[in-house]
Amino acid sequence: MKKDFIKHEEVNYEIRSMGFFKANALLMGTLKPLLPLIGDITGAIKGGIENLDEGDLSKLLFKLMNSLEADQVNDILREILSETYVDNKKLDLDTIVDYELPVKLIPVIFKLNFSTLGKLLGKLEDLLPED
Repeated sequence: MKKDFIKHEEVNYEIRSMGFFKANALLMGTLKPLLPLIGDITGAIKGGIENLDEGDLSKLLFKLMNSLEADQVNDILREILSETYVDNKKLDLDTIVDYELPVKLIPVIFKLNFSTLGKLLGKLEDLLPED
């Protein structure tokens, strides 16, 4: 299992890979229908999300979140943050009081879970006929 770590306000967060199927379901079920709202994200995903710097990814996420209702944003954040751990225990998402922590964690989560998937989607899209 792939994992990554990030320290925020003296707390070490462990981010574990969601696994291909859960990441794919999240991307296709939740984020894919919103891609037309984002503009350049298709090209970014094709190139692999690891090629984006944190500022670019934050801008894309900001555009996405502005297009959604507050409840939808919270549901998506819960799903995205579902494999985040502190001291080998799942992060209690009810303890998150603002968006500062998710903004720090989401770029790491996206790079961990979607960079390979994004490259695969780009290759599959290139195989489709033009018409």
